[in-house]
Amino acid sequence: DLHSFPTRRSSDLQAKPVCKASDSDTGGSSGDPHARLAHGGFADWRGFHDWIISFVSSKDVALNVKTENATFMLGLVTVFGSFITEAHLAMRTHLQPVAAAAASASTAAWRWFNLSFWGNHVNKDGWAWDLVTGSCAKAGNPPVEFKLGQHAERRCDNLLVTTDFSSATIDTQEWRFVLRALPVYGRIDGPAHRVDIELTPKVGDREFATPPHGVIGQSYDGDGKPRVGRLDKYPPRDVNTTFTTTAMAEIGRAHV
Repeated sequence: DLHSFPTRRSSDLQAKPVCKASDSDTGGSSGDPHARLAHGGFADWRGFHDWIISFVSSKDVALNVKTENATFMLGLVTVFGSFITEAHLAMRTHLQPVAAAAASASTAAWRWFNLSFWGNHVNKDGWAWDLVTGSCAKAGNPPVEFKLGQHAERRCDNLLVTTDFSSATIDTQEWRFVLRALPVYGRIDGPAHRVDIELTPKVGDREFATPPHGVIGQSYDGDGKPRVGRLDKYPPRDVNTTFTTTAMAEIGRAHV
């Protein structure tokens, strides 16, 4: 059920073996928005205007995204659709073994590493001084805040975020996330930039410490089959008409 978005976190900080993911394991979202699910699955997903929902929730990491309504041209077709404009990650770090061993029972051996990626901060030239904002702090302590522009990086214990010109890459124990800010082409109204997302697991479906949830995360359900969801049926681009997207990634079947 792709309308149920529970979030789980585990207190188990044991490392899991890393497996090489295949190309079909890479998921994410692009455009307005077209979702790529695990193992070659796909679906269209409009989202809700100004809502933030879970894309991935698994051990020590949650990726949430915001969608905004938009009007744009696709050839001669006026589309009333939406785009992802923000991505927010809440992550829990693992301290190095020496630091973890030295931590007292009353001192957490991990820190919160929180990041936000802002498509609407990007200027007309395609970059921003505050493309990424975030903080790194132990639970209960004041956060140490930071901003990242182009070609920068920030580490919080074992977690790392790096930025390129208008993209950011975040490496966690079980995932690699790549976030890209891109223009909304043919824009009439709504956001000027969108956020495209690529997420690649570093472990196999059955090796996640806890089963992933969220719109994309739950497609990594361990059976290796692609899920194919509802798609918006756009009219031909050479027809002067209007079209409103409605698909919400409703899943109808699994392909063997």
